[in-house]
Amino acid sequence: MKNIFKKILVSVLIALIILSVSPASTLSGIRLLSDLDVKATALTSGDYAYEIRDSFAAIVGYKGDSSSIIIPSELDGYTVTTIDQGVFADKAFIEFVMLPETLITIGASSTAFKGVFENCPKLKTVVMRTGTFDAVLGPETFMNCKSLQSIVIPGNYAVISENAFLGCTALESVTLRKSDYAYANQIIEAGAFRGCTALSDITLPTTLTSIGAYAFYGTAIEIIKLPEGVETVSYGAFAELPNLTEVTLPTTLTSVGATNVAFTGAFENCPKLQKVTFRSGVSDAVLGSETFMNCRSLQSVSIPGNYTTIRENAFSGCSSLQSVTLNKSDYGYANQVIENNAFRDCPSLKRISLPTTLKAIEANAFAGSAVEELEIPEGVTTISYGAFANSYKLKSVTLPSTLTNIGAANTAFTGAFENCSKLEKVLFAEGSKKLTIGAETFMNCASLTTVHLPMNLSDIKQNVFYASTKNLTLCSKSYDSYAKEYADKNALSFKLCDGNHKISTGLGDINGDKEINSSDALMILQHSVGKKKLSGYALFAADTTRDGYVNSSDALVILQYAVGKRTEI
Repeated sequence: MKNIFKKILVSVLIALIILSVSPASTLSGIRLLSDLDVKATALTSGDYAYEIRDSFAAIVGYKGDSSSIIIPSELDGYTVTTIDQGVFADKAFIEFVMLPETLITIGASSTAFKGVFENCPKLKTVVMRTGTFDAVLGPETFMNCKSLQSIVIPGNYAVISENAFLGCTALESVTLRKSDYAYANQIIEAGAFRGCTALSDITLPTTLTSIGAYAFYGTAIEIIKLPEGVETVSYGAFAELPNLTEVTLPTTLTSVGATNVAFTGAFENCPKLQKVTFRSGVSDAVLGSETFMNCRSLQSVSIPGNYTTIRENAFSGCSSLQSVTLNKSDYGYANQVIENNAFRDCPSLKRISLPTTLKAIEANAFAGSAVEELEIPEGVTTISYGAFANSYKLKSVTLPSTLTNIGAANTAFTGAFENCSKLEKVLFAEGSKKLTIGAETFMNCASLTTVHLPMNLSDIKQNVFYASTKNLTLCSKSYDSYAKEYADKNALSFKLCDGNHKISTGLGDINGDKEINSSDALMILQHSVGKKKLSGYALFAADTTRDGYVNSSDALVILQYAVGKRTEI
């Protein structure tokens, strides 16, 4: 026991002496204590300085001045697997580099250190030989190598780290080879090719799974066809591409763009982008914030049903966008959402096709559109404030029975259809759950003449019809309705209407079922031939011609109304 105690005491004293001499330099030169080893002193072989790490060579320095650098695969019998950060950085004489197949790590673990070949202004050609082990091209490896023109990266490179080729302004062509493994495992990290303003040709493999933020930001790419296998494209990945005209997205994609508007959209500000093709996938996908924001040449888009969320500002400012289709989800329940401002300020947007699996349309989603006739499908439960405000061509709106909330909670927000100056008719389908019409929903809709309100309407908030009542008539199926109560309270015209949104004066509904159809016509005919006498309200309702008689002429009016040849009795 005493011997063990002495050994421990001696070890502690030695450690304290070492630390007291030079704490910073000593700590940087010591491996983890579990290695029971100390970093070896650098060795030399020709122009190279290297260290032995786990029986492999790591190049840590270079003292030569050759314009052609051919990195050896061995140094003094040790396989070269690593080149440390900054070894060849700032060497203006380097024009050609060949990297061996033995490399596993090139450069540092973060951008806090210089890239291996960073700022080599004359470097034109890089040859990377294919290895048999996963390798990492470290951060800023070729950053600001402004003469580099093309690069082919072998498939064993699993990671192209952040800023690896940042600022390589002469780089025109990039090929990332397919991994030799059966599974997809390759990643392009943030800013990898950012600012490569001449880059017009990229070839990506099916073993690529992720493209990081701003990876190809500001490049000269014209056509992007992302391969099957890519699952995520981060924010700003292809933003500010002045020449981009066409994009194809794969079935495997589950996330494209940003989580919120604090970040640049994945394809934001691509002024020439005309065509985007989405391939329908089998997993839920999200179209991120500002993904195609300000792509002013984009004319139409069809989004597959597996995209459950169209995030805020996704297509905002797409001034040439004329047609939008969101396809039906493959799931049996409504789970799709169009978020705030998703299609705001798309003044050419005149065709909007929405599915029955859409659940919510959020604030200002289609504000300022050019749609003329709008039919919101069954399944939608919420239309938020400003959703279709300032739609300057909108004439008619049909709303579903599933709707429970439309518009704003108070007047601090724009009404859902506020300032739709040409809007004439609004039809609410009869629902089973309580419906609230929010503040200012139809404010400043000066052309509004008819609003058919359902029996499940329970509340109308402030200023819903402000400056919209000049020619307005409210309709509902019964005098015993919230709509009639609201009309009386606000001195508005009120009429009865049936479930088909046809206005009635009370005439024609002889059997009192709040529908006007052939059954009512039959009762008139039976009365006229003496088979069934009408009396009271039924007799009054049967005189549809208002001539004081009930006969086949009255039945004809009802039949014409039932088949749509008349719109009012």
